[in-house]
Amino acid sequence: MSRAVTFVALALTAGVSYGLYQLSYEVQRLDDRLAGMNRQLAQERENIEVLNAEWSYMTRPDVLQERVERYLPEFATVKARQIIPLADLPLKGVAAAALAAQAPKAGGPRQPPKPTARPVGPVTKPVVKPAMVQP
Repeated sequence: MSRAVTFVALALTAGVSYGLYQLSYEVQRLDDRLAGMNRQLAQERENIEVLNAEWSYMTRPDVLQERVERYLPEFATVKARQIIPLADLPLKGVAAAALAAQAPKAGGPRQPPKPTARPVGPVTKPVVKPAMVQP
């Protein structure tokens, strides 16, 4: 009987030793994976810092102004000679006729245009639903 107990104890010791051996390699593999992820995280943080620095440079007013002048000349800085009074803009249709009728006399102050009444469509009554009766 002591041989059976010794054999069981030996088998149990061997099984536990093998399990600990496998567990130690699994922990080492996970540790290596964690170190790799930490390196990748540090690299991504560095990339974010570089991108933030580039963004700060690219959004400086002088850099933006230079790019607008180079690539969008029609949106360049407005010159004083390009600004005209609103009254000098050509108008079309009914608005032009209304403004022409309200045009101030020579040398008089300008008056804002008077609002014109618009025709209103047919008035409809709101639909009222009867209240539900609770049994």
